[in-house]
Amino acid sequence: MIISAASDYRAAAQRILPPFLFHYIDGGAYAEHTLRRNVEDLSDVALRQRVLKNMSDLSLETTLFKEQLSMPVALAPVGLCGMYARRGEVQAAAAADAKGIPFTLSTVSVCPIEEVAPTIKRPMWFQLYVLRDRGFMRNALERAKAAGCSTLVFTVDMPTPGCALPRCPFRHERPERRNASLLAGGDSPTVGVGCGPERSSARSR
Repeated sequence: MIISAASDYRAAAQRILPPFLFHYIDGGAYAEHTLRRNVEDLSDVALRQRVLKNMSDLSLETTLFKEQLSMPVALAPVGLCGMYARRGEVQAAAAADAKGIPFTLSTVSVCPIEEVAPTIKRPMWFQLYVLRDRGFMRNALERAKAAGCSTLVFTVDMPTPGCALPRCPFRHERPERRNASLLAGGDSPTVGVGCGPERSSARSR
């Protein structure tokens, strides 16, 4: 298959991945209102055309969180990457590192943080949910620090797991329950409510 547009990656994924995995990564929660709005908003962003202007010295380099980036882009956390491709998190981290942009490891990763970190030169970022299991959070933060993660991406807007889409034939089967080695080496964290004391605790770490 020839990849000539971003939409081609979606078509390739749908052809290759098992249905439950494709729907997990491609779909949104409930009626997908937020997903559609995000896609529509992104499609409204246009590149500014420059004509009759010397652009030979143009640079996309920028600084974010005191880190030098080759462009204002970072790979967002994607759960269960290791189920989409063998050692998916390691492959994604290597690709980001080669392009000079940050890679963000998801809380629900398949490859443990200790496996991913040594494969790249740039410090990676780590994404953490607000969880009921404070011990899991503490352990995750300590491991992220030990692995040299430079930035914490703290997800506070998911008090409960989103309801799977009606279009997904596997909506009653959560992928993370199928194969969840996850960051903590086998523990499957439960997302919990609240982001007050938890936020302070994470900051102190």
